Amino acid sequence: QAWRELPATGQLNGYTLYGGRQLVFTRGGRLPWVAVTTAEYLDFTLRDLQRRAQEEGSARAGLPAEGDSAAREAFDEAQVQKVAAGLRKVDPAAADKMATELRAQLRAAREADARTARRRAAAGVDAHPLQTMIRRVEAWRASLSAQQLAAPALLGLNGLHEAGVPPDRYPRLVKPDPAFPWDRSQPARPQMLKLSVDGGDVFAEPMQRVLQRLDLQALQALVD
Repeated sequence: QAWRELPATGQLNGYTLYGGRQLVFTRGGRLPWVAVTTAEYLDFTLRDLQRRAQEEGSARAGLPAEGDSAAREAFDEAQVQKVAAGLRKVDPAAADKMATELRAQLRAAREADARTARRRAAAGVDAHPLQTMIRRVEAWRASLSAQQLAAPALLGLNGLHEAGVPPDRYPRLVKPDPAFPWDRSQPARPQMLKLSVDGGDVFAEPMQRVLQRLDLQALQALVD
């Protein structure tokens, strides 16, 4: 479990304001989340890409390899024979007619797929994007120092990002702090309060006035 952290945008009577609208209250002021490290983020990204590649491979299990026209034609013919076999027992002529029609349809599909593949190749479209993405993330991870890998992760800065985008354009990625001192003996007592005052575009200004007038000490007392 992880999420993008709203950036700290200032102070409101001694409390940090996040994203210009959010306040967090805990006993002692300790935040209940910590940064995800860059290593954790990249490892998660790789696991997700590898899972998707495996699922894609499983979905293609038993199918001919892409680009192998002879294997594709043989596979299609096997499917034609399989479909026609049952009908051939009761009406051989109808089965032959259906097989002829299926072969024509499958041949047209193969030709259309071949044209699409040629157009994609001419346009430089990657035929195996997941594998390319895995290699890019692996290369990015390998290029980072131990110190960089231990630094807070920036969501989107993972080897798949566009070149030239300033790092401050990427939000920090955070996760629950496993060491946060929750008092589990009192589960009914408030131990964290997160307050967001957001009026959207229309009510942004009046909601900011509401935010400025909040009794922050009273809110803090709820978790102390």
